[in-house]
Amino acid sequence: MSKQRPQFIEFAEKQTKPYLLLIRGLPGSGKSTLARELAKRFSLQHLEADMFFENEQGEYQFEPDKIKDAHSWCQNKARESLKNNQSVVVSNTSVKLWEIKPYRQMAKRLGLKVFYLECDGAFDSVHSVPQATIEKMRNKWQTIPDSWHQDNC
Repeated sequence: MSKQRPQFIEFAEKQTKPYLLLIRGLPGSGKSTLARELAKRFSLQHLEADMFFENEQGEYQFEPDKIKDAHSWCQNKARESLKNNQSVVVSNTSVKLWEIKPYRQMAKRLGLKVFYLECDGAFDSVHSVPQATIEKMRNKWQTIPDSWHQDNC
């Protein structure tokens, strides 16, 4: 689990202004579980691009050609919530840093703090992502620069 988690807990317990929490990790790393837990504990709006693919009955129906739409939806929902003074936790794989940048820029434009957590658990992927795909993602993984963690100071 991320070395930043204890720091985030301490931060969230004292926070009175809205903030953005970004949780990232490979499929099956525990990011959705952690996001749900923290959303409940700290009254955060929980968002994931995967939610775009859930129908009204909550069934997941992934459509690969709509992945960009899913991420745009997630970013727009996060922006709406933050503008309405609601803290947000976004949990997506975000293997590459460019996938996080829109959220980081959003928080900076709104004058809000952003916190990053990385999950590294090894559980079964809820969407049955093949192990070969997970390994490809692992090989492309980019670590968040230490300087980005200063965003939460």
